[in-house]
Amino acid sequence: MTITNPTSGAFITKAWGDSVADALNSIIPGGVIPGVVARENIGQTITSGSNNNVQWTGAEDFDTHGFHDTSTNPSRFTIPAGLGGLYMVSFNVYCAPATEVVAAWVIKNGGATRYALGQSKNDTTNGVTVQGAIPMKLVPGDYIEVQAFQNSGSNKNINVGDALGFFAMYRVGPA
Repeated sequence: MTITNPTSGAFITKAWGDSVADALNSIIPGGVIPGVVARENIGQTITSGSNNNVQWTGAEDFDTHGFHDTSTNPSRFTIPAGLGGLYMVSFNVYCAPATEVVAAWVIKNGGATRYALGQSKNDTTNGVTVQGAIPMKLVPGDYIEVQAFQNSGSNKNINVGDALGFFAMYRVGPA
């Protein structure tokens, strides 16, 4: 069977097919979209008035290339060698009922710059869910963490219950 370009009538060559395959492989290495989804539903206590790294020690829905370890540095999601690029990063953090502000955000490499800040005035009956999402250009060795903050005056639990807390990150293409 011969495949031709319907516009020009030219035959599609093996070299052209190889270049298309190479381009696709640079976007989707090995045919697998690199990414990770981790959940935390066991719960974590966060201190009032402090920035607290969220510990993702629960189950992972998937982790295609070893971005995360639930026991060693469970707050970190690290870009593996050869997988730098543009990533979509998102999170969801639930805080138990409190009377003041609850916020969460993403930080890169332990830095002070906050990305995808989500904030809400909590409610004393239902608690609150804070979420955020942002595309980020990341290189191998970069790591992402979610920090949570609340200032109710006492310690509060976050991510208690079924699938209330999650972190997701997947590569959308080369940088």
